Amino acid sequence: MKSKFCKCWKSAVAGFAVLVMADITHAQTVTNPVPNLAISWNLDDWSTVNPTDLAGLAPATNWVDTYLNNINLGLPDNTGATTTMDLGYSSYNTYQVYSYHLGYDANGTANREMLNGFLNAGPAAWSPPVTNTYVSCTNIPYLQYDVVVYFNSDTSGRHASVDNGATTYYFSTMGSAAVNGANALFVPTI
Repeated sequence: MKSKFCKCWKSAVAGFAVLVMADITHAQTVTNPVPNLAISWNLDDWSTVNPTDLAGLAPATNWVDTYLNNINLGLPDNTGATTTMDLGYSSYNTYQVYSYHLGYDANGTANREMLNGFLNAGPAAWSPPVTNTYVSCTNIPYLQYDVVVYFNSDTSGRHASVDNGATTYYFSTMGSAAVNGANALFVPTI
């Protein structure tokens, strides 16, 4: 998705980590750091991604982690430099696939950790029965960029959507299957 402005994610039902990448033009291998600038954010509920950890499909370091540093203004890029990007988010609560740290993937990345925690929303048995989760990115410092959103939930088959103000993308969560193997599973949605 290429856009000058990002009106990201009005409503989503599962949780995620966000990676904004500048000028990604080719696929990356899972264990080589992305050569382009990237801004990465992780919701941490038993899913810690340390600043030195490599995580994501286009692997990057210097992830903002809500437990470790919880930066919302001027998020750093993968080099550690402060950017102009700001992030806001809200949900009914946070939750996790497993109530313990999953540790590193067999390939040395922190992808299983990244996919363990999520922003939680309804419909559910609690009150209010229907809630929305949102994440918004503003002041993205790149003229062209891709947005990669990683979603998971504690159960498979939860349906949700992500929109950028022009296009809506629908998905269904994998639940524990995404993190049970030696390496995390990433399944694209279109």
